[in-house]
Amino acid sequence: MKTAERVVSFLNTWEIPNKERTPKEHLEKTTDLAHFMNAVYPERNSDDLLEEVLNFRTRLRSAIEASEMERVNTLISERDLDFTIKANGAGPAAEVRFYSKTDSLINQVLVDILQLIQANSFHRIKICPDCKWAFFDQSKSATKKWCSMNAKSPHGRACGTISKVKKYREKNKEEL
Repeated sequence: MKTAERVVSFLNTWEIPNKERTPKEHLEKTTDLAHFMNAVYPERNSDDLLEEVLNFRTRLRSAIEASEMERVNTLISERDLDFTIKANGAGPAAEVRFYSKTDSLINQVLVDILQLIQANSFHRIKICPDCKWAFFDQSKSATKKWCSMNAKSPHGRACGTISKVKKYREKNKEEL
């Protein structure tokens, strides 16, 4: 699983399903957390408490929705993360590798975020303003706002189309 996919997968452990439109928590028990960890970070373990993970996810989702990197900085500074620098050949270029000093899902997600920031692609992780689904914006301009414009999307919601139709109807109602 790619770095961005792991972060998005973690963010989507809480969702608002299309059919019920009520929030659903996928990490209700410590066994759920263990299953998620095994599926997404199979080579790692986590000593994090479920409550810590849920709090972290809420804070991370909030920071992404608000596009506030300072909140992400705060999340990073609260954890025990480290890095190494590896020279790339004889030139001045170097590679920075981030890692966690402890067994922690939270730290692993933060390491992934640091790698995305280093690759200049963290800004592409977004949260749909309608259904709150986290997604990786693969558009050329990185300006995608909604999770999908098409009801045939993986989670079956056309948030962009719904929003635009609603805005159009409100505008035309005012003109009448």
